[in-house]
Amino acid sequence: MTVDSGHGLKTVSLVKASQPLDDKLNFDIRDSTDSPQTWSMISRRMEICLRHHSLCTPKPRSKNYRPTRLLKINCPHGTHSQDTASFQLISRGEDSDVFSYATLSYRWGDKPLDKALQLLKSTSAWLEKSNAVDHLPKTLKDAIYIAYRFGVRYMWIDRLRIYQDSPEDWRREAGTMQDVYRNSVFCVSALGANDDEGGCFFSRDPSLVAPSAVDIYDNGETFRVELEDTAWHAAFRHEPLIQRAWVLHERLMAPRIPTDADKHEKHVDIGFPLWKQLVAIPTTPCMTRDLHTRILADWSATISLYSNTKLIVSRDKLVAVSGLAKDVRNALKRLIPGRHRYLAGLWEDRLIETLGWYVRVGIPASRAACYRAPSWSWASLYGHLIIPDTFREGAVDIGSLLSANITLLGADDTEEVTGGILALHGPVCLIDAYALSRNQYAVETFREFGSGHSVKVRANESWQHQPTVIFDTSDDFRNKFACIWTIAVVLGGWQVSGLALHHVRNDTFLRVSVVSLYNSSQADLGTFIDLFSRREVRLI
Repeated sequence: MTVDSGHGLKTVSLVKASQPLDDKLNFDIRDSTDSPQTWSMISRRMEICLRHHSLCTPKPRSKNYRPTRLLKINCPHGTHSQDTASFQLISRGEDSDVFSYATLSYRWGDKPLDKALQLLKSTSAWLEKSNAVDHLPKTLKDAIYIAYRFGVRYMWIDRLRIYQDSPEDWRREAGTMQDVYRNSVFCVSALGANDDEGGCFFSRDPSLVAPSAVDIYDNGETFRVELEDTAWHAAFRHEPLIQRAWVLHERLMAPRIPTDADKHEKHVDIGFPLWKQLVAIPTTPCMTRDLHTRILADWSATISLYSNTKLIVSRDKLVAVSGLAKDVRNALKRLIPGRHRYLAGLWEDRLIETLGWYVRVGIPASRAACYRAPSWSWASLYGHLIIPDTFREGAVDIGSLLSANITLLGADDTEEVTGGILALHGPVCLIDAYALSRNQYAVETFREFGSGHSVKVRANESWQHQPTVIFDTSDDFRNKFACIWTIAVVLGGWQVSGLALHHVRNDTFLRVSVVSLYNSSQADLGTFIDLFSRREVRLI
């Protein structure tokens, strides 16, 4: 069907609408997301999810779970009012009536932390008393109102239930985050709020979000615009909350999420097959039937998305996905019993394949000011990173892992690390390169590592593409460096990839970039790799 979009004529695809229409669509959309019509629709869908969606229901062993601390919501006479409603911080065991609680996913905003109401050693006594909800920022007030509307009298809000001035309490509670969100009845998502004063409700133009239903043939057969079922994804990716690093963890763990955004109205209940829709992962799904490979490919796709999100506290880079890492390990253990070592954000199961992560061309990343991870881990950088799709048949490991050692800050290997060393063995060469763009260089010459003069391989016409280097940060740019080749995959030819290295001492190096070269055949690839001697290198 051709329509006038206001910016010219557009052709859209139509699909036959399911009947009755009202079971799937909400046509009664008003100019506020706080309208009675919106509440009726969300309440109806929430009830359906609670009653009938088994994937969203906590397992029996989880029904008695309680977070360490919660906010108790008190409303005189059973009616919520901003003027009379109050909240009170309670600890686990203080109130035996805690049967269910809600969580909140939101942005703190950019204001100084000392200006924000938080749980501190100096504020705990005040928070443990009954206080008017009006003391809270608008986003938190709205979240409490939403919880109360659904009959939930307890709320979990990160900055009011974790001591923000106690590293010990923070580390202990961060390790339970996946359980907190997974066992909540739902998570309120302040998707369209830039900060804690943005709120959860917005005005909107109903004509921009109302679904379309067209009776083309005037025979009662109704059609819908196919694009409308997925159009919300495009806007979803740009909402303020999605830029926050912790939101990935929160959205994947929560069983159900009522969401009110600026122009969109969406209630999503989620089981495992739909998780990519909820976090808007842009990469092509791994299509292999091997579940072990699919789990690790999904992890890599998730981290590619997560890498470009923002953190208030830099050291949280690994902690913010700790719960997801634990879930991945449990899934791997169910398939293949074993240790499944987690190495500063990468899995030993497929370490050689995933060491080749790279920074988006033209947008150099930056290294964290404080130590977060070894140079070979994506967690060491700020920036948009991509973990390549090497989870496929036909991939050949050129290098091998000899050993891996991680030094942990605490006892949990999915959280903060203080050091890490990989010992790799593979073909090593020296490279001369020149700049192409901001962080992309072209290879001019490959040389043998030992003498630097006995072998020279210049770019030639038999290669399908110019060999290239993508540096991690602008501080890493250099024209001469070492490279260890790690893996080759079939991509219309044979692509061999390696890690560019900056020498530190003896056989110890820092990773500074990735190098890639395309050969027309596996035989040509073998001839090229055999030019260079194999040796052990240590990456820190």
